[in-house]
Amino acid sequence: MKSTSIDKDELISVCEIEYEGNPTELATLREFKQNYSSEQSNIDFFFLFRFFIRDLEQQLDQHRCSSPLRLYRGQLISNEELQ
Repeated sequence: MKSTSIDKDELISVCEIEYEGNPTELATLREFKQNYSSEQSNIDFFFLFRFFIRDLEQQLDQHRCSSPLRLYRGQLISNEELQ
């Protein structure tokens, strides 16, 4: 699963709502928003979350769809195009 800048913005938006009224946390969040880059992240800190990441992986495996999922896409076509 690839990550996009939209993913980061979504995380920040949720955190802004969660920490509304907490200026200390909002300042930390602003700093994260302005300065975060994966090259400068602290891998040791993320390693501490290994139990949580592993639990997420197990949850995803348990809820994985075992059969193929068929999706259909609709498209509007004008009457002129049909004739």
